[in-house]
Amino acid sequence: MLPPIAPGNYLAYDAQLRDHLWGLAPEPGVTAAQVHALMQLLVLGAQSAASGRFVALPAALH
Repeated sequence: MLPPIAPGNYLAYDAQLRDHLWGLAPEPGVTAAQVHALMQLLVLGAQSAASGRFVALPAALH
């Protein structure tokens, strides 16, 4: 069973991020770099779970 999704306006965030990347709006409170780092952590967590062992973090994520 998947955990519940936190409430939030994800479509508005995506639109704000798009507008920022196009140079039309300021950077959102959660930056694209932070989202990218979180996605990398999630992938590493999935790899760790699948292999049954710890996966080393790249230095950029420390």
